[in-house]
Amino acid sequence: MKLVLRGQGYGFKLEEMRYLLNLYDQGKQEQQVVEAYEAGVPRLEELKQTRWRLDETIADLELRLFECLELIELLHTRQRATA
Repeated sequence: MKLVLRGQGYGFKLEEMRYLLNLYDQGKQEQQVVEAYEAGVPRLEELKQTRWRLDETIADLELRLFECLELIELLHTRQRATA
């Protein structure tokens, strides 16, 4: 069960995990390890790309929110000056 949950966390489909687990049950442990590795390498790259895009999006949003805060402060300053 742990392996299934871990695999889901990595983004693998249940069918992929079932296939790999069946290899183990069939006594094909070496094939299972090789195929798990071959499936894991591209998945790792996908996760890294997703993380990179999220980091870029977060940085951009932080910048925009900072700009909004500066504008709010400027508007408040102007309001106080005209009051």
